[in-house]
Amino acid sequence: MVNSYGHMVPVADGQLQEACDEFTQRKIRYYGTVLTHEFTRERSRIVLDLKSAYPKSAGLTELKRTFELDHASGRLTIRDAFAFDRPRAFENALISYQEFQKRPDGGFDIGGIATATITGPDKNLLKFDCSKLKAKVLIHKTQPNRLGIRLSAPAQQGTLAITITPNHSKEDTK
Repeated sequence: MVNSYGHMVPVADGQLQEACDEFTQRKIRYYGTVLTHEFTRERSRIVLDLKSAYPKSAGLTELKRTFELDHASGRLTIRDAFAFDRPRAFENALISYQEFQKRPDGGFDIGGIATATITGPDKNLLKFDCSKLKAKVLIHKTQPNRLGIRLSAPAQQGTLAITITPNHSKEDTK
């Protein structure tokens, strides 16, 4: 769907994640690597090194993405720890068929079914923009929504975290 701009992956210094279908001497040119994983009754956690999913010109010296799912609450946190060779732009996105509504507490309501809380190096340095993606949609009749989340100023390093919390507990769905 509209390349990596239509997916929940970082945009490093304005550069999208590269496609995995480019082969050089039978080796994949752009890829991510699983660094660690942990699956227990309480939580699931996986850490990926995504630096190699971007061209060298993006200037990344580190990009680690952590997914952590709390099984009891259904809360999912996606945390990107990034570092560049010099201060550069960094952004991420949430993609949903639900509408995003800004909340008074600074978070976002996701169609009444979940809440997203976003934290970055400095809460005052985060900029948000909502848009409809122009994509060929096969299943849904509506276009997906993209909540762009970006630093308002270049940074050499930092962490951007998105926590999505369902508006109901597991017991509510039984």
